[in-house]
Amino acid sequence: MKPSIIVVIFLIMLSALTSSNSLRFMLEDANNLKSIDYFNVKNIVCTVNNCPPPHFCTNSSTCKCAEGFANYFPKSTTQETLISYCTYEQKKQLTAFLLQFFVFCAGQFYVGNIQYAIPQLIIGVIPWVLTCLMIFLRFGITAKKKTCIHNLITIFNCLSAFTFCAWWLADVIIFGMNNFNDNNGVPLQHW
Repeated sequence: MKPSIIVVIFLIMLSALTSSNSLRFMLEDANNLKSIDYFNVKNIVCTVNNCPPPHFCTNSSTCKCAEGFANYFPKSTTQETLISYCTYEQKKQLTAFLLQFFVFCAGQFYVGNIQYAIPQLIIGVIPWVLTCLMIFLRFGITAKKKTCIHNLITIFNCLSAFTFCAWWLADVIIFGMNNFNDNNGVPLQHW
């Protein structure tokens, strides 16, 4: 086997492994956060003042959030220090799904997952940059050097395009299943 073929196979396997590991960690994070109840505030003195309409008190100690709202406690506050509950407006699953489907990585930016959106944006831009580089390098290079450079660029172009497609498909599926939370850990409003 030629060394270049071995390098291509290794890079494709590395790309697939990287995307599957990040997918596994995203699903684990989502499953851990789903155990928190963002829609019912319990063990409080529930009144119209701290559980304002459209939210309602299910009994004297529980405030139920209306659809599209959740209860989110920033790290600096606790349930006891909040004046009003259910004030956090959820981000919508349909919006995130459509953004991710039509504009790669825009769904991640929408829900605030910048740590996933920026690498996706970079990987999405690499094939375009490499294609332009191949076009510009086509002129002024000797035939032997041109072949070597074009082969390397083609390998990286194919690898980044494969990673781009795999990551896009994984995100579209996960947004469709509503397994992403926003950057505060609050689940998206189901479509």
